[in-house]
Amino acid sequence: MKPAPKLMRLARIATLGLWLGMVLSACGLKYVNPNAVEDTDWRTISGANRATAPKVLTAAGTRPGPSVAPAKTVWKAATLPPPLSPDERPIIAVMEIEDKSGSLEPDLLVSLTDYFRASLVATGRFSVVDKSRQSEARGKLIKAEKEESYKACYDRNCQIPLGQALAADRVLSTNVGTMGSKLIIRAEIVDLAREVTVSGGVTKCDKGPRDGLEERLMESADQLILQLVR
Repeated sequence: MKPAPKLMRLARIATLGLWLGMVLSACGLKYVNPNAVEDTDWRTISGANRATAPKVLTAAGTRPGPSVAPAKTVWKAATLPPPLSPDERPIIAVMEIEDKSGSLEPDLLVSLTDYFRASLVATGRFSVVDKSRQSEARGKLIKAEKEESYKACYDRNCQIPLGQALAADRVLSTNVGTMGSKLIIRAEIVDLAREVTVSGGVTKCDKGPRDGLEERLMESADQLILQLVR
């Protein structure tokens, strides 16, 4: 099934935004939203505020420049650790997202998994295993182990051997559950050499309405990325 086109377009835009933020940070610039609450790193501007909130690029000690086009997600590159050189970046395999809520379409889960892949690359902190290579390795693992349960590959009994077969250093395991009217998104990064969780995060978003669900899931993914790379 094809990934949701809208979510894929938003994923590409968000990836470009992440790279732009890192470039601006390296130049001593940052993206400023004067109306935003200071204790949140990646924030969504409400529709009411988005039309009026000034968004400017400023350098230390300079006056604000001209307004730029409104953006839905406000991200500060300074909140991320500095990028690593390619040789220093751990190799991570991003596992398919498990839907424990039973409320998300398969193609939406595929698109959200791809969004996580793109976002991790854009942080400059990881090298991500190619999706097709990962799928091929899983097929070989299923054949070798004769384990039909590996087709889903949601638990560590599958994910750790698969990550090791891919010569990865770490795996990202993510699932979506539900609690009341909220979707709860949990993620953890497992170090394959030690078989321990070295990083994790949890966030939530409204389960309904269906309209706007892709955007809410992306905002939750953005928050998780920050938690995972801190």
